[in-house]
Amino acid sequence: MAFIAPLLGGGLSSGLGLLSGALGAVGSIMSGAAAAQAANTNAAIAEQTAKASQDQAAFQATQVDRQTRLKTAAAVAGSLENGLEDTGSVKSLTDQVQDTGNLDKLVAVYDGSVRATGYQNQAILDRQEASNDMMGGFLGAATKMLGGFSRGYA
Repeated sequence: MAFIAPLLGGGLSSGLGLLSGALGAVGSIMSGAAAAQAANTNAAIAEQTAKASQDQAAFQATQVDRQTRLKTAAAVAGSLENGLEDTGSVKSLTDQVQDTGNLDKLVAVYDGSVRATGYQNQAILDRQEASNDMMGGFLGAATKMLGGFSRGYA
């Protein structure tokens, strides 16, 4: 209890002012840390979602590729079944099916890449927010401590 005596040297009011400033400072730091943790969690979720977007795009591209091969094979089989060779117009048709399929595949990969980039950018912003939250907590703590000291020694 002897450590409290200097705080109370200027009276109970001074000691309470210092105590209030200290408690307020601790609260500011804890609040900043909690907000930073929430922002870091959001960043981790955004990064996971970016990865999932890329995986989904790769799966979609694989499905499009598979469908293109099936369509091409069906066109060739149908033409051969009807006595046509895989030349001329038939060849142009199967080439068109393949070209369209390749374009659809590239679009799927591109869309996934764009979505992933958006989520990665969000993760960067969330991490910056976490840093700002911690800084805000420390600045708030310093402000409360200074206010407590000024009340304690006034």
